[in-house]
Amino acid sequence: MKTLYLVRHGTSNLKSPDNKDENRPLSEIGRQEATALGGHLFSHDFQPQLILVSTAQRTQETAQLLCESGQIDSRVCQDKVDLYNAQVDYLMKLLRETPDDIDSLMLVGHNPGLSHLIHLLSTESCSVSMQPGAMAVLQFTLESWGLVSKHCAQLLSVDKPALAS
Repeated sequence: MKTLYLVRHGTSNLKSPDNKDENRPLSEIGRQEATALGGHLFSHDFQPQLILVSTAQRTQETAQLLCESGQIDSRVCQDKVDLYNAQVDYLMKLLRETPDDIDSLMLVGHNPGLSHLIHLLSTESCSVSMQPGAMAVLQFTLESWGLVSKHCAQLLSVDKPALAS
C-alpha cells in the first residue's frame, strides 16, 4: 500500500523583490497555513518518508514550516527544480520513479499541476482545485510506484486546516 500527500504551497506575496515568480515568499497568512498543515499532519500521525519540494521560495518555506510544526525530520526533504509549475506528465514520472521502499510520499508544489494530478489518479470522478495551504491524500493498493497509472488511487481527503484566530 502506498500513500501520496499532495501539498500546495501556502498563500504567497504577490511580488518578490526581484519580480521573479519563483522568488515570491509566503505571506503571513501563508506561514500560518503551512504551520497549521504541519499541526494537522502531526495530529493525524502522518509521517511521509520522502518529501519532494519545488525549489520556488514559497514551496521551500511551506515545507520548512510544515516539517517544524509537524515534527517531521527535514532530512526527508529533497529539492526538485522541475517541480516548479510541473505539468501532470512530469508529476506522473516522479511518482513512477519513486523507490518502492518508500510507502509514503509527499509532493510540495503548485497548481494547476497538483489539481490535475488528483483528477488523473483518482478512481472517482472529481474536480478538485487545490487552494493555497491545502493537502490532498491519495492511497494506492499498488506495491510499486512504477505501476502508478490513471485512476488507480482512492482520494481519501482534501484538507485545508483552519487558521488560529
